[in-house]
Amino acid sequence: MALLSSRPRGTATAGDGKRLAFFATVGFCLALATASHALGAEEDRPPADKAAVVDSAAVRLVRVPLPLRDQRDDQVLRGLRRAVDDLQENAGVARPIIVLKFEPVEGEEASLSEFERSMAIARELLSPRYGSVRIVGWMPQGVSGHAVLPALASETWRFGSDASIGRAAVGEEPFDPLVWENYRRINERRRMVPEAMLRSMLDPAPGLVRLELADGVEHLSVADADRRSQEVFVERRELLAAPGSVAEMRGVELQRRDGVAASPADDLASLAASLEVSPEAFLEAAGPPETGVDARIVIEGPIHARSAGWVAGALTAAPGGESLRVVVLEFDTPGGDATVSQQIAETLASLDPAKTRTVAWIREEALGDAALIALACDEILMHPEAVLGGPGAESLSPRRRDQILLTAGELAAKKGREPSVAQALIDGQVELKRYTNSRTAAVRYLTDAAHAALDDSDLWQPGEAIALTNGLTLAEGVDRGWIVGEAQEFAAVADRYGMEGRPLDLRPNWAHTGVERFARFLSTPWVARLLLFVGFMALMSELSSPGLGAPAFLSAMCFLAFFWSQFLNGTAGWLEALLFGAGMSFILLEIFVTPGVGLFGIGGGIMTVASVILASQTFVLPGNEYQWGRVPESLSYLGSGMLGLVAAAVAFRYFLPYTPFFRRLVLVPPEPDSEQGAESGASRYAYLVGETGVTLSPLVPSGKAELAGREFSVLSRDGYVEAGAAVRVTQVSGTRISVETVDESFLDDDQYA
Repeated sequence: MALLSSRPRGTATAGDGKRLAFFATVGFCLALATASHALGAEEDRPPADKAAVVDSAAVRLVRVPLPLRDQRDDQVLRGLRRAVDDLQENAGVARPIIVLKFEPVEGEEASLSEFERSMAIARELLSPRYGSVRIVGWMPQGVSGHAVLPALASETWRFGSDASIGRAAVGEEPFDPLVWENYRRINERRRMVPEAMLRSMLDPAPGLVRLELADGVEHLSVADADRRSQEVFVERRELLAAPGSVAEMRGVELQRRDGVAASPADDLASLAASLEVSPEAFLEAAGPPETGVDARIVIEGPIHARSAGWVAGALTAAPGGESLRVVVLEFDTPGGDATVSQQIAETLASLDPAKTRTVAWIREEALGDAALIALACDEILMHPEAVLGGPGAESLSPRRRDQILLTAGELAAKKGREPSVAQALIDGQVELKRYTNSRTAAVRYLTDAAHAALDDSDLWQPGEAIALTNGLTLAEGVDRGWIVGEAQEFAAVADRYGMEGRPLDLRPNWAHTGVERFARFLSTPWVARLLLFVGFMALMSELSSPGLGAPAFLSAMCFLAFFWSQFLNGTAGWLEALLFGAGMSFILLEIFVTPGVGLFGIGGGIMTVASVILASQTFVLPGNEYQWGRVPESLSYLGSGMLGLVAAAVAFRYFLPYTPFFRRLVLVPPEPDSEQGAESGASRYAYLVGETGVTLSPLVPSGKAELAGREFSVLSRDGYVEAGAAVRVTQVSGTRISVETVDESFLDDDQYA
């Protein structure tokens, strides 16, 4: 920086100094009086009403992906034309606004925009079609390269704190006069920066100097500044760009030092405040990309670990290596695994909107953590009866809840949404209020913490509390500007985004899809209840007859199908399967090994009941309204199983023993008029105590044995006993005959010879 204070071609006289002091004093007094009058008028002025604020329908946001190449200019042009058409249809009281958000594409050099593509956007912005629209260039991270051209075609600028503009001809040697002529003509229309400053951004030769003169500020090349300094009195001289280097100007300096029409805006909230509009007024106006294939992803049922893999794979590439143009995610899910939802949401947020437009269509519901996935999409549509957010299938720990809310806020800010609203949709316990700016009447929906963090929080007055404990409906979302619009069926979504023909149905491969559909069928409530009913009924049948047979196989298949389908549906895991297996093992242990103890039977019963309930829901204990609503359905599954046990017991007691086929599988009770039937049940087999005999079949631990010359069903107290072994009756309880093994010497040699 060089400073110079001189009086060229002569020195100032004393009279000149007195006159200068007099005029300066008078000017200062006039300026002070004017400022005082304006301040008083501002204090006395009542708050602006809604008519003085830009309508919500009068603001459109168009993204400008950098660098401008690969037909990205076509996407921006379509977005601009769509925006201006919408604004003309929804013209409000104030002048409508189009905000151009310049944003670098991740992994690409933002300064390498192509001249012709950048020039095409600048020409479009200067055409008569946009004469009634205010164009705002928003550069959160700055602009360089030929993308400076569409920025010059804006009427006003908004910069991030560390953003800058300049270095227009990056990597282009030598200086091209034709390119400069186009820059000069664009700048003449808007006069955003002085011509010398613009030249220094494009041509490194002249350099740039800022001169503060008595009558204003001038920006000149180094050579012109030297000549000018010889002609007039220079109060201050500042070198902004040395000869041989292109200029790059910080946005905050352009506003403060050079008087350029620019203001700071690091995020959507500060941008909205500077434009005196609500953040919800910024509706996305960019049209979908021109090339690529369209796709549809259906997210149904609970979200589980397997969802993340195939959804992420479907989003990264279409079959055949083609790029995806528009991806519609169709929701009918209560959520489930917040970690998986976060992974899917981050994958969606990482997609370049210039190449792939993502749309969330809430067909039925997107509850709990599933709302995080919807919020990561570029636009959200809803069915009139759908619900977004509210209590979901998973209850989060306080620490995990804070992590998910932080992610939700970051994703919302990246997609141009209010972070507080996103957090309230994920967790209905987040308190949201409607805040109104007392000076501009702009409206924002914030939490108390978000309001306290605002630099101008004293201007935002709290209003009504917004309850999102049960989620968001279409009417509420559209009214507050949170939802783009309505779509009753997928055809309406496809028509809105120009999805011609049938879009790709992105799902796992055909084998996986077939398995998923079959598992979804088995997990439907009525089929799941039927599986449990038949499973427990067949199990009871097997326990009523010795040995393994068809009922055991049928029972095993029913239980396997139930737990497998619930596993694929995301509600069951290895814990539920292990609980069920251990519970059934303990019950069998109680019946056949340690009868009468009760400990294994009670414990096994509790484990079996717990496994069935846990397998039909994603939570252990209900913690919100949705989960409490799921409890009756889970209990109905258990009731179906218990009903199967009762049905089997009744059938085997009163019906099956008298049928031609099943009577061979169970013990037939004696006829009432028979000698054995005439005896009381308690003493019918009492005479067998102490009798010895031989097993006719293996005892496992039940089986057949010959006692006192007759065949009986017996139960071994020694576990497994081979056929032909000597046994003795130790106890008779009703029709239950318990035996133990003895030495063959106890047998009657004549009877068992």
